[in-house]
Amino acid sequence: LVKIENAVKLRDVSVTIFSTSIPKNELKGRDEGKVVDYLRISDLENNQIKSIIKEQKVVSDEFHRKSSIFLKDDDIVISRQGTIGKLAIVKTKGRKIFPSPQLVVIRPEKKKIDPDYLLFALKSEKTQEQMRMKSKGNFILGISRASIEKIIISLPSLSEQKAKSKEIKKLQRKIDELESQITRAKKQMEEI
Repeated sequence: LVKIENAVKLRDVSVTIFSTSIPKNELKGRDEGKVVDYLRISDLENNQIKSIIKEQKVVSDEFHRKSSIFLKDDDIVISRQGTIGKLAIVKTKGRKIFPSPQLVVIRPEKKKIDPDYLLFALKSEKTQEQMRMKSKGNFILGISRASIEKIIISLPSLSEQKAKSKEIKKLQRKIDELESQITRAKKQMEEI
């Protein structure tokens, strides 16, 4: 195993929330309730939630009011079944988003860990390898809550985390711009 500096378990810096299905008695017809976005693994892309979530559910007004069951800004969702370790940081943009049971929600304790830093730590090769090693299943791989909570990450000081997050975001913007330039150049080549 690779040594991790300032190692802590994920459960020491966050709360892990496993989602369940929306109870059948809470599902309603279009005219009988409120619409919520139903987040699935396919809605995660480039460490973000796609701007348009494909599936929506209509739920009772009472279910809609239960704020604790919906995603919050800076939550991190991780795929825990099938495709293990696909990640996104949540920006709700005012939407009510309910995670499917194939996702686990990591709610960072912001006094201990910067959400952006946690995202980068979770997508690191060291952490992804831990997830792969802890996954089990004959046909469909899955990872348990206990295994997720025991994932070990590096935890520098909060100020170091923020500085690292800022630098990584800056580098990611450069990568995105270069990829955009490559795409434009390929299109130009096709037109010749």
